[in-house]
Amino acid sequence: MAHRKEKEESTPSKEVLGEGVLRAMVECDSSVLSVYVLGRGGGVSSVMRSSQLPTEAQADQQTLQHLGTIGTVILGAAAKAEEIFGGTEFILGAFKNGKILLVKLPGYDTALAVRLTQSASTEDVYGKISEILAKG
Repeated sequence: MAHRKEKEESTPSKEVLGEGVLRAMVECDSSVLSVYVLGRGGGVSSVMRSSQLPTEAQADQQTLQHLGTIGTVILGAAAKAEEIFGGTEFILGAFKNGKILLVKLPGYDTALAVRLTQSASTEDVYGKISEILAKG
């Protein structure tokens, strides 16, 4: 599997979630198309894409930053309900042509957006990513 990483800006979350960790996440399951590290204040600070994601299906930089900010807002809103439902493990967005898995990483002061194929087993992918993060 060939992968490429696009560097945007240097942030502490990039140092914690280095290229090797992001690559492991993309390679952990064939349904993972890309992994985005969401910046603390919104936007995207780092990207790792699978070779399975065609260039024409990739968001441009402006859209990517906008979607990163929306993901951060969604996770922030979910935190308001944690008193009732318990801690947020992940939030799933299901679309016609795929899924987006938002994962809060409190220990890292950042979050992930994981782009998946439509047929992905979200819970399985979440479990694999959790294992990768636990190994550090």
